[in-house]
Amino acid sequence: AVTGLKVSDSFKPLPISSTLYPSGFSLSDSFAYNPTGKTVNSTATKVAMKPLPIKDGEFIGTSPRRTSNAPVGQLLRTASKSNSTKSVLDLSLKHLIKNHPEWVVEKPAPRVEIPILTVVHHPYEEEYGDLTPHLNFLVYRDKIAKSIISVKSRPVISYPRTQKLFNLGPSYDALHTLESGSEKFTLDNVPITNVGTMLGQEFRQFLTERLKSEDWHVKFIADKMFGKDLAKLELKHSRRITGFKIAVLYVKAGQTNLKEIFANKPAADSAFYQFMDSISEKVDMKGWPHYRGDMGKTGEDADTPTYYTRWYQKEVIFHMSPYMSPEQHRRLCGNDIGVLIYYDDLGSGRPFVPFGSIEMGTVPHVFTVVQQHPTTGGFYRVASFKRPAVKEFSPSTPPHTHYLAPASLKNYLLTKLHNGYLCAQACPPMDRLFKVPRREGIKALGIAYEHSDPRLTSRAGSSGSISLEVKVGSGRKLVSKDKNGLSDPYLEISCGDQECRTKTIKKTLDPHWNQVFEFHELAAEDEITVVCWDQNSSKKSDYMGEFTLLVKTLQKDTIQWIELWSVNGDEVAGEIELYFTEIDLKKRQRKEKMSRTKSKEASKRSKNARRQALAESLVGVGF
Repeated sequence: AVTGLKVSDSFKPLPISSTLYPSGFSLSDSFAYNPTGKTVNSTATKVAMKPLPIKDGEFIGTSPRRTSNAPVGQLLRTASKSNSTKSVLDLSLKHLIKNHPEWVVEKPAPRVEIPILTVVHHPYEEEYGDLTPHLNFLVYRDKIAKSIISVKSRPVISYPRTQKLFNLGPSYDALHTLESGSEKFTLDNVPITNVGTMLGQEFRQFLTERLKSEDWHVKFIADKMFGKDLAKLELKHSRRITGFKIAVLYVKAGQTNLKEIFANKPAADSAFYQFMDSISEKVDMKGWPHYRGDMGKTGEDADTPTYYTRWYQKEVIFHMSPYMSPEQHRRLCGNDIGVLIYYDDLGSGRPFVPFGSIEMGTVPHVFTVVQQHPTTGGFYRVASFKRPAVKEFSPSTPPHTHYLAPASLKNYLLTKLHNGYLCAQACPPMDRLFKVPRREGIKALGIAYEHSDPRLTSRAGSSGSISLEVKVGSGRKLVSKDKNGLSDPYLEISCGDQECRTKTIKKTLDPHWNQVFEFHELAAEDEITVVCWDQNSSKKSDYMGEFTLLVKTLQKDTIQWIELWSVNGDEVAGEIELYFTEIDLKKRQRKEKMSRTKSKEASKRSKNARRQALAESLVGVGF
């Protein structure tokens, strides 16, 4: 639901270990505990673990393959029910959180959901940036830059035959950078070939529909430095989390007043601290070198112990209310978006009653309540509530009859609070912390490039330019364009205003050109375009494909085969062999100077030798 976010589809299996509990149940430590004892059949319910690939270090939870119709949280093995199980059943059937008019209490899901971590991506840096040729446009309203549109130069050919049949233009992947985030879209049937000098009518019409307004002005930015500035803006104002803080409250049954809750001081050996030890470790903040979560390095913050954990490349600090003073409650707990509540009902069976939203302040948005199983211990059930403005986020609340084991409890809690943190950032009033600086950043880019020349090529000039030697080797498996099943291919290579052409190789799909060309005064941001043609004697050449390379990303001094692609929907195939070498002009000039010097010296020695030979011959005849 949050712009710019993508859900990861990779998980890391957690280890399975079974323990026999007094109630007669044999439980998997990686799954939830269902104290109702209900089974699908009398035989054991088996769950097989299938490892899945890990992607980008972002993975979480388990991926069970069920061999029966039992829910994921079902017991792996069951035994006959006992009286102790019956008492647990009566207690567990009551919901953990009581409904409250100021909060949205999440409804339990019918099954236990595998936690999936929400991953924040930077689409411009990852998919555009320096490695992908693209065009950038600033969108102005009332002379103020409001957004940025980036369009990839390489077209997307989804249905080439349909595009050719109906004479449709190519499609292009595009990105709309707004103050609220980034949105991907596609430009369909919109020619952008000459957009640098004049925006086409189709493109302007598309933008009018996209922006839902006619009161706008678009400026094409040809300066390559703009892309670097846009990438910096995206990274500077990002929702990606490397460290986050969570307020932890210890609440007794019947407590709804925050002053009473903050005054709770559980015993050092209580179940509350056993729970904290199962998901994190206690640390001393004096000289603490890692993430501090707004806790100062001096004063009472340094003297206050807390809990910390490193979890999937993220640092998590827990603001422990039992350790803090009233001033710390206000300054630290009151400024945490996520709140973890340990509810100790003292065996009363009463549900947790949320406190008033005004008491907690405007920053806390997402709350997760944890309650320990009253008899077995070490297993916990969870429930959550949130502010109405926060959209739904995963993972969903497990069924209220299910108790999570420690191995899955930590992953569930941190995933829930992490994903809730991201969703809270996207809703008022927290969204201003993201939107306002991002809006000002886009506005600053508009001012900086307001007078940028649309025809600017951003050439580095002679001081920063380079020269390249391009060796064109062979082609292979090219597309057939002639009736005989072959082609007469040749290449056109261009970079800026420099162009060259290879010779034509007749009747072949695997040509061998073996030619060398040179390009001089190239900037790092320049693009080299190679187009393959089939030469015809009586008509114009047939298009066989092309590709574009950025000078700064070229792999030099190595043979590379580069695939041809189509910009107009024509059928293309094959690869071209190229070899790039950077030319050191100064070194070449020195060699040429030395060669000329040696040549002059050799010529002089030869001339002197001839003169001497002539003189000796004249002496021999009496002169």
